[in-house]
Amino acid sequence: MDDYVIDHGIQMSFKEFKEQARKQAKYYTKITDMDTKRGRDNLIFDSIWSILTSEQAMDQIFTPGNFDMPKKYGYMAAVLEMYDKKSLIKYLTNGKSEEEKATLKEKYKDMSLYDIVDSLDTNELKAAISKNKNLIYNHVHLQFHKQNMVAGKLIGIFAQNNVSHGVISLIDQTAKLDSQGNPQRDANGKIQMWKPTIELPEDLIIINKKTIGGSTPYDTLQDLEGNRISNTLAAFLAASVDAVKDPVLNYMNVNQVTAGILTSLVRMGYNIELAMLLLTQPVVKEFVQEFNIANEGDSYKSFNALINDKIAKIIEENSDASINEDIIPEISKNGLIATLKNRTAESDVNLLKALQALNQISDVNSAIISITKFNSVTSALGPMLSNTILLRNRI
Repeated sequence: MDDYVIDHGIQMSFKEFKEQARKQAKYYTKITDMDTKRGRDNLIFDSIWSILTSEQAMDQIFTPGNFDMPKKYGYMAAVLEMYDKKSLIKYLTNGKSEEEKATLKEKYKDMSLYDIVDSLDTNELKAAISKNKNLIYNHVHLQFHKQNMVAGKLIGIFAQNNVSHGVISLIDQTAKLDSQGNPQRDANGKIQMWKPTIELPEDLIIINKKTIGGSTPYDTLQDLEGNRISNTLAAFLAASVDAVKDPVLNYMNVNQVTAGILTSLVRMGYNIELAMLLLTQPVVKEFVQEFNIANEGDSYKSFNALINDKIAKIIEENSDASINEDIIPEISKNGLIATLKNRTAESDVNLLKALQALNQISDVNSAIISITKFNSVTSALGPMLSNTILLRNRI
């Protein structure tokens, strides 16, 4: 067993899972010594049986891939940009009877624009953004052109992130070993597992009132709300494949400039809603346009240099506002909702610095992807278990 001690943590986690699964599955093999071939074979069989008979496996096998959540928030972003509260209520009550109009107006009276938009289902949101579309308009042709240009490039970005996340999350299933190669245990006898982390500068950014910096959890199996991160990345991959027909990524301002920031937020465990609210901020959209213009043809200006120039310009134009640029940038759901329609010079500087901080995390993410990037023909992930084990050690 010494040659396979690196997998002891995985075996032990399977063993614990097997004990739990026995309560649900009626069949299991006889427990034998793990230092014998029979015992290891039984463990493998029990592990496979437990996984294949679990409710989670059935749900994943029979649930088709989709991008419902990116679609919902993409449409929300478009509606928030197109309407204010008054015009949206007017649209939603259009064609209704007087009684229905009165009921809807009463319902929406004390709700914010964001809450009204969030209460609509996907079909209602899509209808609200499609009412003024017509192929005779030049801006509609321009929109389709943009979607075509971006879509193909985003497929590769999300595919690489999904593979990379799958590899890094293996660390979450690996036991810490002592100098003798045995699993380390805590005071209660439970095996201590490695947790994937990345090293960042201290006090880099505050997200939802939590300061991010130093050793930061990254690529855990589930996000902060208990959803599988791989499902979220797969949803964005599906959205990029369908980007021409259903431009939800375009609505969310997801492109080659912002995709790294989006995937970094997702892999740190944050949800799609927070990413959508950040990327659709007016100052972020302005910056993306300026970045693309500054880097046309043979010209080049770095991400950080352009942000620093934009911050300096804002401070110069608002010298009477006493803007403090030496701050830790902070973003939160409520703060981002507020600045969507009510931006200030101070909020613009904060958001640009947040973008700059998240771009640093994106650079770390890119370095990880460069390690876990695979050619699907010559070195596909996992043709042999040993390949995966070697890669995990390398990371």
